[in-house]
Amino acid sequence: MAAPTYDLIVRGHLLDPSRGLNGRGDVAIQDGRIAAIGPCGDASARQVLDYGDTYVSPGFIDIHAHIYAGVTSWGIRPDPACLRSGVTTVVDAGSAGWTMLQGFRWYVHQPSRVRALCFLHISGIGLVNGWVNECEDIRHLHPQTVGENVAENRDFVVGVKVRQGRNQVGDHGVEPLRRALQAAEIADEYAARSGEPGMAPATGRTPVMCHIADGIRLGEVLDLLRPGDIVTHCFQGKGAEGENLTDSRGRVLPEVTDARQRGVVMDVGHGGGSFRWEVAEAALAQGFLPDVIST
Repeated sequence: MAAPTYDLIVRGHLLDPSRGLNGRGDVAIQDGRIAAIGPCGDASARQVLDYGDTYVSPGFIDIHAHIYAGVTSWGIRPDPACLRSGVTTVVDAGSAGWTMLQGFRWYVHQPSRVRALCFLHISGIGLVNGWVNECEDIRHLHPQTVGENVAENRDFVVGVKVRQGRNQVGDHGVEPLRRALQAAEIADEYAARSGEPGMAPATGRTPVMCHIADGIRLGEVLDLLRPGDIVTHCFQGKGAEGENLTDSRGRVLPEVTDARQRGVVMDVGHGGGSFRWEVAEAALAQGFLPDVIST
């Protein structure tokens, strides 16, 4: 029996935890699709790319980006940045509020070559620009409407986003987070009535991504979060004592450790100003690693 012939064989150090792969191997491609993974033996190909010890892995998932270009002040087009970086799925973190969600579908999700998904912001105005405090006017935060929109657009909406810094919420404390959690629960109720599976496989819940920042005590935020919910900008260091992951002596807060143990996800979300080396280095020295590294 003749050995199979492929269009392309990519050879290198295969790294794929989902398949238990961590070693030298091949990825064979035929007609634009992966046809075989592992040692290809005597198989031939029109082209063989041997990358030596370079890692060859599935496409990366970036769970926190802002890709609503032309609509928000910090949005970029997803394909140029993602495709050159090996990112095949990118998740926008709340650029769209419900009022402009269908625009995200038409102008970002549908035409992009990468898989472009999003968290829907609890504020109806979304992240229109960096100088608008989207949760300061609490009238913009309507859990029922947000929950219904998440439930009705589950093909590209993966959760609810909220920013919890004084500059975003004004005098409302953690009320925006409470409303984001309520919206997620409403979305889950709709899914249960329709017989759809839960949005997050590990928990069966619609996750809430919470941006942490100065002006709100971190413990108040963590007390409300559920297993599978996400703290983004976990290594930000803008806040006062009790508002960051570490205290003034660099020790990871007990409430942070407790949240991690019950399944709250810690995301780096580096961005342009939401990361402090001293916070990250102190946490890493104590064995506290992030669960996710996003841009």
